[in-house]
Amino acid sequence: MKAQTLYVTDLDGTLLDERGQLPAEAANLLRPLADAGVSLTVCTARSWVRARPIIEALGIRLPVILHNGVFVRDMATGEMLRTCLLNKERAEELTELFEQAGVRPLVYTIDDAAEYHVYYPGCTNYAQRRYIEDRLQKRDPRFRLEGREGSWRSERPFYVNAIGERERLAPVARVLTGRADLTVIFSEDIYAPGWWWLEAVDRQANKGAGVRFVRERVGAARLVCFGDQLNDVPMFNEADLAVAVSNAHPVARKAADRVIGAARDNAVARFIFSSLSHI
Repeated sequence: MKAQTLYVTDLDGTLLDERGQLPAEAANLLRPLADAGVSLTVCTARSWVRARPIIEALGIRLPVILHNGVFVRDMATGEMLRTCLLNKERAEELTELFEQAGVRPLVYTIDDAAEYHVYYPGCTNYAQRRYIEDRLQKRDPRFRLEGREGSWRSERPFYVNAIGERERLAPVARVLTGRADLTVIFSEDIYAPGWWWLEAVDRQANKGAGVRFVRERVGAARLVCFGDQLNDVPMFNEADLAVAVSNAHPVARKAADRVIGAARDNAVARFIFSSLSHI
């Protein structure tokens, strides 16, 4: 039996609060819907480690889209249904470009035992330090110091990310944007305003491809997507109804069919709940 409508929401800046946490109201509104069989899932830039507590709190049973579409994970079996890795030579090229710009990147990998790692350099700026130290304080098991605790070059890379000043990264973003072999996102850090992220993955790894895969897998007749950032635009382009929160990036708002309230007001959870209040 086909699911009538598939609801897909981004997490940070869209469903979560300004601290990156799931508000109790959002959980209280959405968990009963998922339990009742509503087709609800998430499409996030987060890893499984970072997204898992939120996904489980929401009671999501459908496949979830991680790392901006690099992976689609089956919530029933834990199997990765879709994986888009980076060519090693391409990852090497990216790290060299970032280092030439004066920013040492983080490289995300998977090893032969299917374990995920994040190889980080010594911290070179405030935003990078903030990000890395936050993960280390939370004892994120993926994080390893490049060179001292192994090297990404001995594993399979899937994501390269530079965090730094806009003026350093913008020239590299111009070089990489539009390349047929990559999906590139250049955006301001929502948790450290004034600092920028330049992210690069394989060209097939994007939120649009991810939601299209999940939609086809569950057989949804209609797709409704919620987001706030540039990386959400590809999934907006796949949606029958694209919904941006009011705090969204101007480009995301322009790409949306509708703009609702702010993430801080639980606008997404309220919108979905009101749409399905008969359940």
